[in-house]
Amino acid sequence: MPLDLQGDLSFTVEGPGGSTSGTVVGDGAVLRVRAEDPVAAWDGILGSVSTGPAALRTVANGLADEGLSIEVSGPHGLLALVGAGADSGVGKLLTGSRRVQLGTPAALRPLAVAQVRRSLTLSRVLTVVAGLVVTVVLSRRTRR
Repeated sequence: MPLDLQGDLSFTVEGPGGSTSGTVVGDGAVLRVRAEDPVAAWDGILGSVSTGPAALRTVANGLADEGLSIEVSGPHGLLALVGAGADSGVGKLLTGSRRVQLGTPAALRPLAVAQVRRSLTLSRVLTVVAGLVVTVVLSRRTRR
């Protein structure tokens, strides 16, 4: 007998970038998750559970095996579909599972922009640290 998910709940996620709220609605074989601020929700999730391609692959394949799906959306539309309803070559490439399907570019844009900002900030910090190390090394060599 297939599972029939029914229910409705609200949630708040606290992360390093702030907090956000959202809803989870069970509708038959689909669990629909909607977050008001996907970036804050993602940061909160990353800080609290095992993440990465292997974890996502395991969840996606397990959901598919049970005939279940999770739709994750934000203010700009579908972010991802995971589980039985997904079939994606891109998902296979990124996670090792065709059962992970990315949403629309408009919906994913805030997550991509946040990731680029984090990378740029890290790059700047690493550049400053590298510059300081080079300066210290060169100043010690000139003293000898």
